[in-house]
Amino acid sequence: VHISERGLFLNSLKDIFCNLIWIFFFFFLCSVLKEFEQVPSHLTEELHLFSLDDLVKIKRGQLLPLLKDILKTSISHVDGCELCQAKGFICEFCQSADLLFAFQIAKCKRCTACFHKACFKSGGCPKCLRIAARRMLSETPSAVPL
Repeated sequence: VHISERGLFLNSLKDIFCNLIWIFFFFFLCSVLKEFEQVPSHLTEELHLFSLDDLVKIKRGQLLPLLKDILKTSISHVDGCELCQAKGFICEFCQSADLLFAFQIAKCKRCTACFHKACFKSGGCPKCLRIAARRMLSETPSAVPL
């Protein structure tokens, strides 16, 4: 197997771990942690920390299906929980009524505004543009006579 194929697999695995960590924080605040009892705690606390057992389970194809199932159950919980729904964001680009959550978004590196991954356009953040426009207005001398 070519290393680039392994790289794609490892990137998808990294994405799943990253999403699990974000959802774990949602559940920690929501106090619904049953879904995570079967996941070793180091996998929900540190993105780049794997045990030898984790690597063996990954190689055997056992860990990824378990984590995908937990992720699917977790997302279903977030979709139906009022407390978790209250932690959602609105996309700065499309302004859709569909809420965004930390495990499914892109963020502006300058202002940390949230977007759908599909909506995100590098360098054209609406919030940054509003901030820049306000800054220009505040720096421009007023033309109103005293």
